[in-house]
Amino acid sequence: MRKQANKVLLVILGIGVLANLWNSQAATAAVVKVSVVNFTYVPDTVTINVGDTIIWTATADHHTVTADNGSFDSSNGTGQTLPLNGTFSHTFSTAGTFPYHCEVHGAAGGIGMSGKVIVNSGSTAGSSISGRIVSSASLTQGIGDVVIASKSSSGSVVTTTTAPNGSYRFSAVPNGSYTLTPTLNGFGFNPASATATVSATNSPVVNFTATALANINDVIIPGVARGTFPASPGTLVTITGSNFTGITAVKFNNTNATFQVVSPVEIVTAVPVGATTGPITVTNGGGIAHGPTITIVTPRTPVIIGFFPSGGAVGSSVVINGTGLTGATVRIGNTLAPVTHNTATSITARVPALAQTGPLTVTTASGQTVSSNSFMVAPIITGLSPLSGKVGSIVTIKGLNFFGVTSVRFNGVDATFIANSSTQLTAALPVGATTGPITVTTVVGTGTSTSSFTVR
Repeated sequence: MRKQANKVLLVILGIGVLANLWNSQAATAAVVKVSVVNFTYVPDTVTINVGDTIIWTATADHHTVTADNGSFDSSNGTGQTLPLNGTFSHTFSTAGTFPYHCEVHGAAGGIGMSGKVIVNSGSTAGSSISGRIVSSASLTQGIGDVVIASKSSSGSVVTTTTAPNGSYRFSAVPNGSYTLTPTLNGFGFNPASATATVSATNSPVVNFTATALANINDVIIPGVARGTFPASPGTLVTITGSNFTGITAVKFNNTNATFQVVSPVEIVTAVPVGATTGPITVTNGGGIAHGPTITIVTPRTPVIIGFFPSGGAVGSSVVINGTGLTGATVRIGNTLAPVTHNTATSITARVPALAQTGPLTVTTASGQTVSSNSFMVAPIITGLSPLSGKVGSIVTIKGLNFFGVTSVRFNGVDATFIANSSTQLTAALPVGATTGPITVTTVVGTGTSTSSFTVR
């Protein structure tokens, strides 16, 4: 899972300047944070009010924070650079514009690594903007340590941090309209942005929910070595990862696919028709998570590797394993069998009524293949002649799949019989038989007549 960034950036675009930011007790002066990153200050221009404090934090070493006019200097005139993660703060007590620079990598006058602080008197303040950022997974869980940046129409930016419960508040906000846009690496927000209008009589409240971005750890394709991703349309694909909640789309190189979220860590999908080689992506409220590139391959002529069981009765199922089986139809003998499940490597078909023992035929758009072994269908009795008789009477039994018949019974009593063909038997009514159905049994199963034989 992608690591959560330490801070959320909530950009406020608007007219005027936000100042005197809220702390845990009351709104007095703002504490504004600026990062010293490599060879720049982020943000490089900050607009604040008199009494506000800026804290510079060195996320890269060998830099200073030195005012062009000498009013503040992180080295106190020694030229000593800030250590990694070191900080320097300065409270501005007078209004004006204060350009500054790094003594090592810049110079006064905006040369090289430089920045600017614009300090206003704060006399135009209106009301406030407040709200809260909470997790979409738990609306009671706030997101603390939020970095809130205010960008004015002139392009200046002010930042501060939120309380641990996710609450934020801008006090003494100049009248005007502001666009609030929260950002956090690995998260998406609802709404993505919002507009707040501040006046002397209006202090807007703007809330956001944050959703963690889904994360793809692995993609599993049946019959394919882990870490390789060739697949043809129709192939079932399992995606493993985290934050699989609120999933709205799964795509193969921007082609939408059907999918099922099995759990917060697993999604099952299938390569859609029309997909081209490219990344697999998963979308939720946090944004789009990118997985590996799936190489789309041309469907192959179907191949049957095997099937099980070797036989069964009408209504039972047979599973066929192989390759290139996507979109296949199946025949058992010459009878079309309903397909209940189908992937590129597996088919499940149901034995249809009046199916006859014979090879399995699999047909796709790419070709046809026939199994080398026959699927044995249990006996099916279609007729009796006559329907009644005395002990010793000869009865003709017609039906299907009379292969390897092991017994013929009249209402449970064994009878002698002759297998005339795979569709006909003759049997003698045995002593002790009573009125009831006739059954024919093979190694696959037993077929039972729908009509009773009457013993006179």
